Amino acid sequence: MVTIVSQDIALLVRIVGLVVNVGIAVLFVVFGALANQRRKWAFVVGMILYALDGLLFIWVQDWWSFGFHLLALYGLYTGFSALKQLAKTAS
Repeated sequence: MVTIVSQDIALLVRIVGLVVNVGIAVLFVVFGALANQRRKWAFVVGMILYALDGLLFIWVQDWWSFGFHLLALYGLYTGFSALKQLAKTAS
């Protein structure tokens, strides 16, 4: 069965998708800025959200994107570990 969608609905769905994607990108920028201010919770929450995003690529079997997420998560973990080490030396 072929479903025909009007152009108005298709445009609305694309606009909603764009707004959601921009909102998520802004959220990650905010977490990055907070992590840059040495807030550990921002690292942890950002890593959790990014890991959940990466799990979506397992579901759709996009292994290259999943691998990139693992690499980025390793970088985030390295930054978090460095922040913990910095907190130890500062106290």
